[in-house]
Amino acid sequence: MSGRGTGGKKKIPENSPTADQLRVLIDRAPDAMSVQADGVYLYVNRSWLDLFGARSASEMIGTRVSERVPADRHEALRARILEIQENRSGMVQYEEPLLKMDGTRLEAEISVTWVEWGDSVGTLAIVRDISQRNKALAEVSAAHSLLQTIIDYLPFSIYVKDRQGKYLLVNRGFAELHQSSVEAMKGKDSGILLGIRSETIEELLEKDREVFATGQPVELPRIVVNTPDGRTIIRRGMKSPILDGEGRVEALVGITEDITERVRNEEALRESERRFRNLVEGSIQGVAILNSQREIVFANQALADIFGYPDPESMLPLDLSSALVAPEDQERLREYQKARLAGDSVPEIYEFRGIRAGGTKIWLENFSKVVEWQGEPAVQVTLQDITKRKQAEEEAQAAQRLLRTVFDTIPHRVFVKDRESRYLMVNQAFADFIGKAPDEILGKTLPALVPGLEGVFIEDDRRVMNSGEKHDQFEAVKNPRSGKMEQTRTIKLPLRDEDGQIIGLVGLAEDITGHRNIEEQLRQSQKMEAVGQLAGGVAHDFNNLLTIVIGNLELARRNIDAGENSTDNLERAMEAANRGANLTHRLLAFSRRQTLQPDNIDLNELIEELMGWLSSTLGETIEIELSLAAGLWKSRIDPHQMELAIMNLALNARDAMKGEGQVKLITANRSISQGDPLSAGEGPAGDYVMISVEDTGTGVDAKIRDRVFEPFFTTKEVGQGSGLGLSMVYGFVHQSGGHIYFDSPQGRGAIVTLLLPRANSEPARENEPAAPQESDDAKPAAFEGKGETILVVEDDGNVRRLAVAVLSTLGFQTVEAQTGMEAMALLDSHPSIHLMFSDVVLPGGKNGIDIAKEAMGKHPGLKVLLTSGYTEYMANHASWRQPGLRFIQKPYRIEDLSAMLGNILAEEEKSAR
Repeated sequence: MSGRGTGGKKKIPENSPTADQLRVLIDRAPDAMSVQADGVYLYVNRSWLDLFGARSASEMIGTRVSERVPADRHEALRARILEIQENRSGMVQYEEPLLKMDGTRLEAEISVTWVEWGDSVGTLAIVRDISQRNKALAEVSAAHSLLQTIIDYLPFSIYVKDRQGKYLLVNRGFAELHQSSVEAMKGKDSGILLGIRSETIEELLEKDREVFATGQPVELPRIVVNTPDGRTIIRRGMKSPILDGEGRVEALVGITEDITERVRNEEALRESERRFRNLVEGSIQGVAILNSQREIVFANQALADIFGYPDPESMLPLDLSSALVAPEDQERLREYQKARLAGDSVPEIYEFRGIRAGGTKIWLENFSKVVEWQGEPAVQVTLQDITKRKQAEEEAQAAQRLLRTVFDTIPHRVFVKDRESRYLMVNQAFADFIGKAPDEILGKTLPALVPGLEGVFIEDDRRVMNSGEKHDQFEAVKNPRSGKMEQTRTIKLPLRDEDGQIIGLVGLAEDITGHRNIEEQLRQSQKMEAVGQLAGGVAHDFNNLLTIVIGNLELARRNIDAGENSTDNLERAMEAANRGANLTHRLLAFSRRQTLQPDNIDLNELIEELMGWLSSTLGETIEIELSLAAGLWKSRIDPHQMELAIMNLALNARDAMKGEGQVKLITANRSISQGDPLSAGEGPAGDYVMISVEDTGTGVDAKIRDRVFEPFFTTKEVGQGSGLGLSMVYGFVHQSGGHIYFDSPQGRGAIVTLLLPRANSEPARENEPAAPQESDDAKPAAFEGKGETILVVEDDGNVRRLAVAVLSTLGFQTVEAQTGMEAMALLDSHPSIHLMFSDVVLPGGKNGIDIAKEAMGKHPGLKVLLTSGYTEYMANHASWRQPGLRFIQKPYRIEDLSAMLGNILAEEEKSAR
C-alpha cells in the first residue's frame, strides 16, 4: 500500500513546527499511532509501544502488521486493506481485535488514513483500547436483561412510553394482555392495543400529555378491556414521569393491575344494599359486620357453619379478633381493623388462622371493607374457608421437598449456573465432589472453589450459552478431595426463560472411569454481524456533502476577506446543502415519516403530463410505451410524491438498460381478494390502482432481488447512484397505504409494480395545505411583501434570527416570540399581525399546532404557516389540516417560503373581497 507522491510542494509558513517538534508532539500523543507501507511498520509512537507492550520502537519497526492481528482475522485484514485503498480521500474507522507483544488480545478501535511518508505514500493508523468500553456495554446489556426478566415476573402490566407515544419497554404481562409479544410491541404506539375502545385510548393519551406537561404522576382509576373471547377486564394503575439529567420529562412509566374481581365485588356489595339479607343469607361465604369495638353485630348462616356454631345469633356479640382468631394472628387483625376504621391503607384481602367452636384450627381468606351500619362506621368481612387449599399448598411443598431429595440422591453430579458461571443450584453428589456444603457453593464460580479447573470448564460454559447448543465433553479431571484422576463425561444444556432467552445452563457430570468413550464435539462461537449498511451509507453521503459545504464556505470566507467574488463557492455550498436536504427527504420517505399531501388523482392524466419530461430525460434511444387502462379508478395519493416516484422508476430503468431499450408504463384497476398471490404477506384485500414500470435491461440476479428496496443498496458503479431511489419509493408507497413489488425474470429486465389505494370520494381540497416544493425543476414564483406584519414563533435563537432576516428581506415587518405563551400575548397586543409563522416543536407543554389552533380560535381570520424538520407527528396525524393552516418543511428555500406566503396572503385578500 505505497506509491510515489505527486504534486508541487507548498511553501511552509515561518511559524510552522519543525520535523523534530512534530515528532515530539506525536511521540507524546495519548493515542497509539503508527505508519506502515506494504504491510510493514515504518514508525510507531510511544503510546503505541505502551499499548502493545513493546520495550522499544526497534522491536516493531520493520515487522509486519499481520503479526499484530490474530490468525483468524487475517482474511478480514486483507478485506480491510482493499477498503482502505478504495477510500484514499477519507478516513476509514473500524473495530478489530489485535495482539500485544505477549500474545494477549485487546479490543481496538482503529482509524486509518493515507499520509505521505518520505517519498512514499503509506497509511497512518490510530488505535484506541476499547476493551473496557465493550465490557461495560456487555454489563449494561446483562443488567437490562435482568431488569426485563424481573419486570416480566411482576404481577402487573408495565410499560414505558416516549414523548411520541412509542413503547420503549413493556413487560410480558402487558404484552399478553393485548395478545402480543414483548418484541412486537416495542416501537409501536397505542394503536396496537386490543380490546380498548378508541375513546378510552384517547383518554389514556390525554393522561400521557398531562404527565409530560406537568411532570406529575396521574392515576388511572378505571380502564375497561374487552377480550376477543367476550370477557371484560377492568384495570387500574398510574402513569409517572421519567426525568432526564436536567429534570425534564423524557418518558413515562405506566403500571396497571387487574381489579376486575375487586370491582365486581364492590358492585355486588352496592347491589346487596337493597336485598342485603336475602343475598347474604344465601351465600356460601361467611359474612359479618364488626363495629368499632370489633364485636360481631351481624353474621350469616355460612359464617356460623364455618366456625361450627348452630346459628348466627349464637355468634353475637363475639369479638372476632379474640374469640375466633388463632392467638398468633390476633394482634395483626386488630391493627388491620383499627387502621381500616381510621381510613388508613391496609390490605383488603388477607389470610389468617381461625378457631372453630370445638377448638379446631382452620385457614380463612378474608375480604374486608369499611361500611356504614346503623349510622356508624363498621367493617364488613367476607370469609372463605381455604383450609383445603392450604393443605394442597403444604402437599405441594412436601412434593418439592421430595423432588429435592430425589435431586440429591442422583448419583451423578448435577449443577445449574447463571450467565456469569455462578452456581445457582447443586445436588449433594456435586457438593461431595467439591468437598463443601451446597450453601457454600451457591453464588460462587468454579475458579473460586477449585483453582486449576477453570480453563476448560469456563470455556465450555461460554460455548453453551453463546451457541445455545448442547455440549457433551469427555475430560480427565483431578478429584479435589482424593487427588485421583477421573475420566468424566460432562453434559451441559442451555437454560432458557419463558421468552426463549438463554439465562444460564444445566450440567450433569458422570464419573466414567473404566468405560471411557470419548467423542468431542467442537462448535464455533457465533460471529458478530458487520456494521449495518444503512449507517455506513448515511455517514458516507453526509460526510461527502458536509465536506463540500464546509470547504466551499471556508473558501468563500477567504475570498470575501481577500475582496474576491465568492458566488461560485456559495452556489456549490448551497447545491450540496440542497442535496443533503434531499437525502434527508429520501430517508424520511423510506422510513415513512415524510409529510404527505394526499389528493384524489387520475394516474393516467399524471403520466401523460409527465411524458414530455420523460421523453427528454430518458433520451431518444429509449422507447417509451404506454398501456393506460380505460376507466381507471382515481387513487388517493400525494401527486407530487407520485411524480417523483415515477421519475425515479423511469431513471432506474434507463440506467439498467445502459441508455438503450424500451420502458413500458402500465396502469390497471386491481381488486385483490384474500389468497391472491400479490396480497400474500403484504396487506389486506381490497381495491387498488396499479402502475407497473417495465424495462428491457439485463435484470437483477436472484441472489440480490430481496435487497433492491434497502437504502444505500445499489448495483451501479461507485459514484453513479446513492441507492435511495427505490427505497424512497418503497417508503412513500407504504406510508400512503399501498404496496410495492419487484420482479426480474431471468434475462427479461425488471418489473416494479405499485398498488395504490383507491380513492373513495372527492376530497375537500380547500382544506388541505399545498405540498411544499422539493424539486429544482419547478421553482415557485417570487413574492415580495408590502410591509405586512408576521409573528415569528421559534425557540431556537439562531433559527429565529434567520427567519426574521429572510422575512425582512422579502419586505415584511416582524415581531418575535420564543414560546407559545409569548406568541399569544403578542397577538393580543398587536392586532395588525397578518400571519403567524411558527415552529411545531416548542417548549412549555404545547406544540405549534396547539398554539395555532388556539390563536385561530381567538383571532378569527388569522393565517398560520407551520414549519418543522421533525415530520413524524405531521405524517402520522391529520388533525393539523384545517382552513387557514399551512405547513412548509425545514430546511426551506427562500423562494419556497416566498411563494407559500404569497399564496396564503393572496387567499386572505381574495376572501376579504
